[in-house]
Amino acid sequence: MNVFRRSFELIVIMVVAWITMLLVLIFVDQFIVPITFSRSNYFLILVEAIVKLFLAGIIALIWLGFWSFMVEYYKKYARYNA
Repeated sequence: MNVFRRSFELIVIMVVAWITMLLVLIFVDQFIVPITFSRSNYFLILVEAIVKLFLAGIIALIWLGFWSFMVEYYKKYARYNA
């Protein structure tokens, strides 16, 4: 039964990771993609792209940190209950 419990915990981590990834993608689509600057020259278009990339990257790093936290918590919890 211990194998089933640990498998269930890993499945929960994966499901939570996928759901939060979808929420992050929706957030980026709704709030980051619509950001626009004046498109008067190519430099501003480049700045707009860099700002969008930077913001989306920061959000992705936060998501990866959350996922890493969940895995580390699981490893600590699994070692404690082994």
